Amino acid sequence: MVSRYLHSKIDKIWNEQQIAQLYWKIEIYVAEAWHLQGLISIQDLKQIQKTKVSFSRWKELEKENHHEMAAFVDMLSEQAGSAGRFLHFGLTSNDVLDTAHHHLLFQTNEVLLDLLTQHLVTLKKLAHVEKKTLMIGRTHGMYAEPITLGYKFALWYSELKRHHFRLFQANQMINVCKIAGPTGLRPNVPLAINLYVADQLKMKMVLDTNQLIIRDRLVDLANVWIGLSLTIEKIATEIRNLQRDGINELQEAFFTDQKGSSAMPHKKNPYLSENICGLMRSLRCDSQTLWSTNLTWHERDLTNSAIERIKLVDISHLLATGLERMLHVFENLQVNHQQISKNLKRGFPAIISHQLLLLLIEKFQYSRVQAYRAIQKLFNGSTIDSNHIWAKMQKDPIFKKINQKQWTEIVNGKIYFSQLDQLFDFIFNE
Repeated sequence: MVSRYLHSKIDKIWNEQQIAQLYWKIEIYVAEAWHLQGLISIQDLKQIQKTKVSFSRWKELEKENHHEMAAFVDMLSEQAGSAGRFLHFGLTSNDVLDTAHHHLLFQTNEVLLDLLTQHLVTLKKLAHVEKKTLMIGRTHGMYAEPITLGYKFALWYSELKRHHFRLFQANQMINVCKIAGPTGLRPNVPLAINLYVADQLKMKMVLDTNQLIIRDRLVDLANVWIGLSLTIEKIATEIRNLQRDGINELQEAFFTDQKGSSAMPHKKNPYLSENICGLMRSLRCDSQTLWSTNLTWHERDLTNSAIERIKLVDISHLLATGLERMLHVFENLQVNHQQISKNLKRGFPAIISHQLLLLLIEKFQYSRVQAYRAIQKLFNGSTIDSNHIWAKMQKDPIFKKINQKQWTEIVNGKIYFSQLDQLFDFIFNE
């Protein structure tokens, strides 16, 4: 991962020194478990526990034997003396590798879940502050019936809350430990060994394995990441669109010394939202690659290894960085209430056409087709002035039946608040 998009918390999880220490811990826990089973004496166990990771020696040995985990075990065995014969006893490489990587994924998702929780807190606050900020709704990019800005924020909250649930569930599924030996039948590794290591790492023991923890768990997690990235990009894109010239309803914070362009001093671009979109697109390309990790020959091959070592780290940084930047956008988002009101007036009469249609059908018994065509004709070539529309209506035999009170109820916008409290109660479980 290029340094520009590194996330500090993720970097602490996925750096090589930390990973090596986790490999060492797993080997030590396995030795402790064998001691409890009576295989390793307390003296030999103490010798094994005194070993330390020598990164340079490990890589030196790997150059000789061309096997990462064999070199790791040899590096520790050199330090343990005769007790070294019990290191890695009954294990295969992926007992250590898969357990370690699933543990790292669990830690990564805990960081992501915390960021999502902060998103939910911020969006809930925004939704309630802007609950009754009536604004133009847009469908197909065109003016439509009004919504409120608070409801827009509430919908984002609701969607991200579902992602939080999915990620939590996927993280429970990924937090599993395998200590089983070469092909999964465990002829040489009692379940007590696996259970002890799982308990020490606060993971769950998994029994349905071959040489690998089956990668459908990872595919499931990748799909959750993809879904989350789509929502984050959708939100970032909406903010970009609402900041466009001609709309100007929302704006990313623009700080005192910030510059929007190297050439045009007037520019205030939504650069963070644009950057987030790019990060999420890169993430999805990487995440799709993880699907193929489940396509191994027989009980295991090596085709998944490079994909996981590269993509898991990159995805973790991309998603954490994207979420952190999205949170920054939310926390500093500027709402242009004056422009929202101006755009709402500009949207007249399109924004009331549905209410007028329902009034003609319900109160005056016109057919839907007849009412629909009459409204199309009424609004054709009209201005944004409600008085102008009202004057035209008084000359039309269909619309002149509508009295001033009914017309006022349509144009004052209060109807759009009629069920807003119930919607908020549902979304926020209040």
